[in-house]
Amino acid sequence: MPFFIVYGALYGSSMDSRWHECGHRTAFRTKWMNDVIYEIAQQQPCDSGALGRLRMIPKGWERSSTAAALLDGRQETGVTIMLMDEGLDTGPVIASEKVAIEEEDDALTLRGKLALLGARLVLEELPGFLSGKTVPRPQEEGHATYADPIRKEEAAIDWTRDAMTIFNQVRALSPRPGAHTWLEGKRVKILRARPRQDVAAAPGKVAAAAGDALVVGAGEQALQVYELQPEGRKVMGAGEFMRGYRISEGDLFA
Repeated sequence: MPFFIVYGALYGSSMDSRWHECGHRTAFRTKWMNDVIYEIAQQQPCDSGALGRLRMIPKGWERSSTAAALLDGRQETGVTIMLMDEGLDTGPVIASEKVAIEEEDDALTLRGKLALLGARLVLEELPGFLSGKTVPRPQEEGHATYADPIRKEEAAIDWTRDAMTIFNQVRALSPRPGAHTWLEGKRVKILRARPRQDVAAAPGKVAAAAGDALVVGAGEQALQVYELQPEGRKVMGAGEFMRGYRISEGDLFA
């Protein structure tokens, strides 16, 4: 099996591939190990050094590309196939294609979409590159951006922010690491939610707690919560959570 297909399968999955980091000489602590593995990778059957990235260039040279796109509230993201060089994702572009981000998407579903798109793009575009028909184009370096990795504190929900921002945070971090809040001193992850424009309440205050409807106030509008995971417990729906923890209107998430 060609090396680039194995690479794509590994890098497009939920696990990270160290082949990519070896290309930047950042996978291992010692310089000699990075250099050795890089030279081995360069001798694989696909000498082109092509790789796929689950993001669009230039927007999206960031942390986890799926999380970044969702956190920013973008309407689209995509996949780029580029040549691998010694820079950090600076190689020329072979092909790229966009995909729409739907309201129901979270990090897991969006990554799945991008993995399927990446596989199709490789099958469609790589033969033309290998035959010489497709000429890679340089990236627009002036438009490129980088961002720091997601920090632990970014997973904490600030209820004074508007509901749409919190919604984007929830879906960007779902299912892992999960955006979290606090209730009576215990951490609770919120894994699925939607903004509510027709409800207003104080930030973090439970505005509705009936049946399966759990609505929490935000800085602007409110957030209806559908799925949660209390610390040390399984994932559960809002109704099960409210019955188990006796949630009522007026309770406060911090």
